[in-house]
Amino acid sequence: MIIKENFNPYKKSFGDIYRALTTGIGRRLIWDLNPESISSSKKFKKLKNKYAGEKAVILFNGPSLLKADFESLKNTYTFGLNKVNLIFEEKNFIPNILVAFDSLLNEQNTSFLSNSPHLLKILAYDSYKDLKKRGEDYIYLYHQEDPSFCYDPSSCVVNRGSTPYITFQIAYYMGFEQIAIVGADHNFPNLPPMAKIKNLDEDKYHFHKDYHKKGDVNQYPDRLKLDILFRDIKLAYEMKGRKIYNATEGGNLEIFERKNLHDFINGI
Repeated sequence: MIIKENFNPYKKSFGDIYRALTTGIGRRLIWDLNPESISSSKKFKKLKNKYAGEKAVILFNGPSLLKADFESLKNTYTFGLNKVNLIFEEKNFIPNILVAFDSLLNEQNTSFLSNSPHLLKILAYDSYKDLKKRGEDYIYLYHQEDPSFCYDPSSCVVNRGSTPYITFQIAYYMGFEQIAIVGADHNFPNLPPMAKIKNLDEDKYHFHKDYHKKGDVNQYPDRLKLDILFRDIKLAYEMKGRKIYNATEGGNLEIFERKNLHDFINGI
């Protein structure tokens, strides 16, 4: 909450216009003039309803992800998030698609993102300036903050500070009817919301100790905000007759109906 002695609507309105002209609109125009913007848009639009009526699993990055039965996932479409590549070798598993919109994590993960052929990657448009990578396995999406859920993110995906929130928009656009999530422990520390913190110890809030490396600066999510985002995701899917299940082993996320991963995959 922001507390003010008084509120000037004119100042607020003119400030909004100024910020739109100097930031949002300016960034969008610059990106639209980039040839990669047109290429990425064409590739992304080919995914619309490509998997209509099918199931998918989204791999969150909590410690319980290590408990998931990856063998059973090999015939199910899976989304990986951010630095999920840290689990590839240990579990001999690669998801169908990687969604990565955390700028700090993408900077830390540049080597993998630049050298991961045959894995479709949907990335934040502003990562292109660092990666400079093109090809059929790269899609860069423009994103902007807004308090909405977007069913068609082909022009702009709504970014509310959460890669899972973006992933659910993409999954909806691709046509998936039912989604299960695993590794959603929802166990983040009680830190100032969205604060950038230097890690003094090994990471114990993700599936790998180097997800947030000791000594790196990372940004932990706001748990209260996440609760609101998950509520909004659930409502957005249910309004269209679609369903999300939580197939995480344990954890603290109770917004979605719980379902065993094997039961979800086998339609039980």
